[in-house]
Amino acid sequence: MSQLEALRRAVALSPENLPLLLLFAEACLGEFQPAEACTAYERVLEVDPSHRDARLGLARALNQTGRLSEAIVRMEAMVRDHPRDPEVRRLLSR
Repeated sequence: MSQLEALRRAVALSPENLPLLLLFAEACLGEFQPAEACTAYERVLEVDPSHRDARLGLARALNQTGRLSEAIVRMEAMVRDHPRDPEVRRLLSR
C-alpha cells in the first residue's frame, strides 16, 4: 500500500482530524493529485478559515490544476493578511 493510500484510509476513518487532512493534502500534491489536495485543504478551511498552511496549500493545488486565476486571488488575499510572510510572497511571485 502506498503512503498516499494509507493516508486516504486514515482520513476516511478520522475525517475531522485537521493535522491528518493537511498531511494527506501535502501527500496528494507530492503525488500530483491536486484535485484531491484541493478537497482536503477546503475541508480544513471549513473548520478554520484562517489556517495559513491550508490557505497556502490550496493556492498551490489550484495552481497545479490550472485554475490560475483562483490561485492568484487566494494568494493576493494571503499577502493582504500576511504582508511580511516570505513564503506567501515567494509563492505569489511564481
